[in-house]
Amino acid sequence: MSMKLSYMTECPESATIYKSACYSAFAMVLLPYLLSWITIDLPTDYSQRVWFDVAYHVLNFAAAAIIFFVFLRDYFLIVRINTKKILLTALIGAAIMIALGITMWFVGAFLGNGVLAEGMLPIIEIELFGMASALMIYQPVFGILIVAVLTPFTIGCLLYGGVFAPLANKWPGLAYVVFAVVLAIPRVIYALTFWYWFDEMILYLVQLPIHLIACSLYQRTDSIWTPIFALMAANTAMCIFLCVFYLI
Repeated sequence: MSMKLSYMTECPESATIYKSACYSAFAMVLLPYLLSWITIDLPTDYSQRVWFDVAYHVLNFAAAAIIFFVFLRDYFLIVRINTKKILLTALIGAAIMIALGITMWFVGAFLGNGVLAEGMLPIIEIELFGMASALMIYQPVFGILIVAVLTPFTIGCLLYGGVFAPLANKWPGLAYVVFAVVLAIPRVIYALTFWYWFDEMILYLVQLPIHLIACSLYQRTDSIWTPIFALMAANTAMCIFLCVFYLI
């Protein structure tokens, strides 16, 4: 699927971008750091810490829905007009993501690296205390709902709508470079504080292609809903793949 570096017309208003940037800085930089300090004396058993992950992802979803509500409502008209094109593009993008995710899973499994295997898909905004797969294992109902529905919506709004769209609206080519740099900032901060720097770098590198594919889907259809639908489909498919694997 080729990508045209065309200008985008669907872009959030300045107030929405500002609110998204402020909340993203809080949710993806400050809040994980604070929660790590708050829980430093708690047992490391993830069965207890999983609820922090659940609350964290639900909070981010709620904030993204509030910040982008008017924008999403107004531009859903494009989905209604170009339903076939948007859904087909999202399906093709999701298929590419799934192929990459499954390939990376086998590579990681072969190398005995769980972060490499399960770090690409399912993709979530931040691995706070556990990977997406751990979230599904310890809280199957909440975990699958969060991974398959909530986090793709959150990522689509805060990252693609709040970071990529304003840049692509003016500088289509440069938008991808700047987006990749912005995406690296939280990972570098995590690597310098509580998290393992090697794991953070792996997560950044394996997830970057998924994000760039999603951005290209946004640009290709000029609709924020396209990457959201694609991530929902890719995460759901990977959830099924992992569930079947763990059951076997």
